[in-house]
Amino acid sequence: MILLNSCVQKKAEMVIFDETFPRTKEFSTLHLAVAIDEFGLIRIVKAITNRKKELFQLLETVLSSIKPAFFMSDYDKTYAGLVRELAPEIIHCKDFFHASQTICRDARTAINRTPVKICGKLTKGKKKEIKRLKKRLLRKRLCPILKRIFRGFSGENAQLGAIYIEGGLEELKELAEQFPSLQTFYKKTSKFVHKYIEVWALQMELHFKKGLPATSNDIEAKNSLFKVFRNNSKCFETKANTEAFFSAVALLENFSIKTRGKHKGSSAVMRAGVELEKLGGKDFFEVIGLEEIVLGKKAKSSLKPDFQTINKYIDRIEQAA
Repeated sequence: MILLNSCVQKKAEMVIFDETFPRTKEFSTLHLAVAIDEFGLIRIVKAITNRKKELFQLLETVLSSIKPAFFMSDYDKTYAGLVRELAPEIIHCKDFFHASQTICRDARTAINRTPVKICGKLTKGKKKEIKRLKKRLLRKRLCPILKRIFRGFSGENAQLGAIYIEGGLEELKELAEQFPSLQTFYKKTSKFVHKYIEVWALQMELHFKKGLPATSNDIEAKNSLFKVFRNNSKCFETKANTEAFFSAVALLENFSIKTRGKHKGSSAVMRAGVELEKLGGKDFFEVIGLEEIVLGKKAKSSLKPDFQTINKYIDRIEQAA
């Protein structure tokens, strides 16, 4: 991955940073940090054991080597503090998908905690039925409002996104006046929206004018990519070998030609304009030294994943860099 970053390529304006937690053999849950640019090119994969120390070093490496104008993450406060400290000139964007998740989770909690005041004596079953009906009514009234807010986070509504969000918030305020049990949810959502609405509006403008992603899902969710390989990663007993394995997975993904979606027919390496002379190959198999298998020069009995060869190759790349 280090050698890939050193190749001549297009200037990346945005870095998207995320952490995923695939299960492995040695670590019940591995802490894996991933940095991606707007082309979908995975720049860094790093296994972390000491988050406080290693996350600072990793972000310092990413921001100093790529020098992006924009940095996108979820709403973890740690990222905001580190980006301010390391590169205060960088604009810290917030992932739209995580914003929708946060609002949706808070709405579900508010509905589930709905109190029911009942006058008179009723059986336990009747009380349960009344509470279920009230929760159903709240969901029916709340869902159209949430859909309007989420429409604001949709890329196709980038020009009017902030209007959708603020309009939905106003409708939520009116609903909370009718149903006092939603007051806490409204206040929390209002605080959340007003805190980030300016940066969201900027992201919508960047998405409309420059095509920069407003969510990591615009370039496909990389969390799901690494979790697919978690069973394979259980073969590795050390942090270094596990990290090398996931680096190979990331390299394969960078070369992978998409068969559907808006990037159909291209790979991240192609979109980023990477010149591959330094890597010693034009595709994944040449780069990791398995081109003989692909070209059929080896016996079929040897056609099996050689993770040891891949790990040695990655170690050699890192030493050369």
